[in-house]
Formats: sequence, C-alpha cells, structure tokens
Amino acid sequence: MLFKVVTIGGSGTGKTSLIHHYVNGGPMEEFKTTVGVEFSSKNLVKEDGKTVRAQFWDTAGNERYHTLTSSYFRGSVAACVVYDITSF
Repeated sequence: MLFKVVTIGGSGTGKTSLIHHYVNGGPMEEFKTTVGVEFSSKNLVKEDGKTVRAQFWDTAGNERYHTLTSSYFRGSVAACVVYDITSF
C-alpha cells in the first residue's frame, strides 16, 4: 500500500524540518530552502504485519511556486498544514 501525504504552508515554517525529523528520527543538521517539491518516504508496519509505504511531499512555501505545487496534491490521502503562530 502507498499513501501520499503533502505538507503545505508558508516559507520558513518548518515543513522540511518536520518531515525530516519524522522520516529520519532526528533534527536536520543544516537548514535548506525547498525549491519546487521534494519527497521522502518511510515504511510503516501495521498491527496486522502489513507494510505501508508513506510518501511525504514537501512543497515550497514561496508564492512563486504555488502553481507548480498544486499539481502535486492529486492522489494525496492527507495534508499537513504547517504555519508560524508568531506571524499573523
């Protein structure tokens, strides 16, 4: 089974760091800006022993990439909205 999860949110909100921490089990060593879309994957084992492959699509937060990234939402089963609570 394959599940596609997209992360969306503004630039600098920590989408890449959040995905990296979940997939790799620890924080990123250096910060990098996402250009376009990147993805990571992780195999998860369900209680019944079946393996599920989760793909985490990391979208760029810059306004200029919004038309590009919206096409990557197709086929996703979940979305994670990441935002900065200090910038309203």
